[in-house]
Amino acid sequence: AWCPHIIVNGILSSYAGKAKLAGVEYIAQADTPAQSAVADVDFVAILANLLENALNACVESKSPGPLQVHMKNVGEKTVIAVSNPCGSGLKLENGLPVARSIGIDSIVSSAIRYRGEVNYKIQEGICTACVILNP
Repeated sequence: AWCPHIIVNGILSSYAGKAKLAGVEYIAQADTPAQSAVADVDFVAILANLLENALNACVESKSPGPLQVHMKNVGEKTVIAVSNPCGSGLKLENGLPVARSIGIDSIVSSAIRYRGEVNYKIQEGICTACVILNP
């Protein structure tokens, strides 16, 4: 088990399996409590899309990773950060990828419902997507 939250734990476990099959190192840490003010559907929209995009980037670039996900509750906020070493070809504008998928738009929409923010950055080839929610 990654954390007590059933949905978050299920998503993290699912992507651990997918990463293993793809030969991508996967590191996850989460302190999400069993009960959260963030709706399950929003955890799915945000976390699954972030992990899917990061894993796809690793597979497409033939990178062994690591794909890293860190989730932490800080006071009332929920912070989700997903990183992968495949950011060198990604173009960003105003903290978001220029070429946005439906998944990224879903992440942004979910974050807005929680007065949150989404920010992507690339530093030394590492792409990190950070989502902060204020439930």
